[in-house]
Amino acid sequence: MTELTKKVTREQRIKRIEDSKAEKRVVIVKDALKQLEEGKYTAQRGSYFFTDLDMYDFARDYGVKIDDSAQPFMDEIQEGCEVCVMGSLLLSHIRLNNKVSIKQLHNVSSDGIIHDLRNSFTKTQLKLMEAAFEGYSGFSEAGYNTDKECLIAILKNVIKNKGTFKP
Repeated sequence: MTELTKKVTREQRIKRIEDSKAEKRVVIVKDALKQLEEGKYTAQRGSYFFTDLDMYDFARDYGVKIDDSAQPFMDEIQEGCEVCVMGSLLLSHIRLNNKVSIKQLHNVSSDGIIHDLRNSFTKTQLKLMEAAFEGYSGFSEAGYNTDKECLIAILKNVIKNKGTFKP
């Protein structure tokens, strides 16, 4: 194998990995959009993920361990919850990938969400989307009357741009 062939092969592998991550992002974003449009998520600035549920009480009431996966309980957990961009992506990630425990939803933070979504989204992309939603970039003032309209526009932007938010 020549040096040029090795280089092309490596570049092709890297592109395939990046394409796969972009596809994962689109799947997660499409789910978040669906949940939002169906009223299962409520867009709300100023909160990553807010629910009236206490996750420790929730686990006890359902007879499960706090370290068990949150995925089987997403319908109950997301009922009436308020989310920002990152919160909506986190909940959809859980619905689709089963990688987050109930305990991790007890005190949701920016760093925690970025950690949980790291295999699909870059920190930069998450922060960019969040800044747009929270009104720090001018994106949210672009004629959106409600938080829901703004969040839908951000999610559709990511889908349109094949997994990358472009304000």
